Amino acid sequence: MEASMLRYHYRATRKSDGIEIKSGNICVRADEGMGVVAANVKAALIKRKQSARGLTADDIDITMWVMKSSVNSPKECFV
Repeated sequence: MEASMLRYHYRATRKSDGIEIKSGNICVRADEGMGVVAANVKAALIKRKQSARGLTADDIDITMWVMKSSVNSPKECFV
């Protein structure tokens, strides 16, 4: 049995000036807390996004909301 999934939309901005770093969708297991997901998004952005290099997690604001209440399979996250 596959774990229930949630699809979030997120928007990451630099706290210093409000400039958007990235926005997009992410799918996670429903049992992961939103705080954990936000921390993981911040870490990934710092590692992979040029506009986030040199920032710390505390330098980034994340706004997240549920796009769809549940997703039946991970494949649905990418449609």
